[in-house]
Amino acid sequence: MEKYFENPDGWYDAVQKLKTTDALLDFFKRTFDTSPFPPDFAESAGVMDTMFNLLENLENEFRFEDFRELQQIIKEKQPEFYQKDGIYFVEGLLRFSLANDNIEEAKKLFEDVVNSDAPNESIETFLDILKLISWYNGTEKWMSDIIHKIYEPIKNDSNIFETVNVDLSEYLFAYQMQLAYQDFLEKGTLDIIPYLDYLKTFDFEFDEETKQSFQKWLVSPFDLQELMSYQLSNQRYFSSMLITYFSKYLFDAKQTSFIVASNVAAKMFEFWHDEKRQIKSFELTGKKFDKFLSKQISFMGGDYASIFGVAVGSIYMYDFLKNIDFIDNKTHENACSGIDEVLGMVSKMNKTTIYRNSFFKFWDKPDTDSNGAFQELVSSVKLIG
Repeated sequence: MEKYFENPDGWYDAVQKLKTTDALLDFFKRTFDTSPFPPDFAESAGVMDTMFNLLENLENEFRFEDFRELQQIIKEKQPEFYQKDGIYFVEGLLRFSLANDNIEEAKKLFEDVVNSDAPNESIETFLDILKLISWYNGTEKWMSDIIHKIYEPIKNDSNIFETVNVDLSEYLFAYQMQLAYQDFLEKGTLDIIPYLDYLKTFDFEFDEETKQSFQKWLVSPFDLQELMSYQLSNQRYFSSMLITYFSKYLFDAKQTSFIVASNVAAKMFEFWHDEKRQIKSFELTGKKFDKFLSKQISFMGGDYASIFGVAVGSIYMYDFLKNIDFIDNKTHENACSGIDEVLGMVSKMNKTTIYRNSFFKFWDKPDTDSNGAFQELVSSVKLIG
């Protein structure tokens, strides 16, 4: 393959003639399994641009041993190329590891990404991976460690900080609230101040009333009258209180992390809010919910992790709202019927899309699944490896 190092156009012409996955895989293996690329060869030949079809094919065909072998060749033989573009090889393998509950392999793969140029040079793809990880229970400490490591470098880059700091800090907030709640469950008492002080490093500020409110919500039984009063007078406290108790509910009843619960709640508030960011109704119909989820997809791609997360997570939210008597039985029944409609449509998506976002198969079954829509979706997941 060294013959192409002086002729990047010839390399590009050669790869364009290959039509099958096997032919492309063999060609790229031989391309990378050589001496290190000369400067500018990969960019001039369009190596990364031409690889995307191969990577997509390998994932669609569930050929992860071939995927892993290619990734290892690139990592060992072309370290500079891997440092720059390794995130694109890791992405598919990491989805595979997560979908098969191999968190340790996923951690090793993502460590390559964290130590590469990706947090700054491929920030959108990096955040897409981090978002997917956030829907898996048991990854919250890992996520916290990653964000702690990359937060300052990203914050100091004015070109990207404004677009990512809120998402990253919200993950950290949810995890600190989980740690505080676990501390309370273990000791029977809680001092929330150390947990909130930790968050100051990540640009959070809490006044005294807010500190006392989170302390109270984490340790006290739910108070419906307090929530309803905030609904009328203080939307920020209303959403914070609801999310806190929803997180406690899922943590206790379904062994679900506060990060997953916060992900669900954030999307549900998006759904409930009108154009003026007011909540006039908690009603859910299949048509309205499907329209909301469709907005998560654009011609540039789709936030499929959130689509699957909120489509399934909405069941738990409406079970919770009914459990605390915030909604009546009719509203709950209508919502669950609408959610069932949407889950039926989601279960008919292509297998690769479902598999890539199949974190829900590890969640405890919701209390309400009378028509079996949740179980049907779980059954539609193609288990690999």
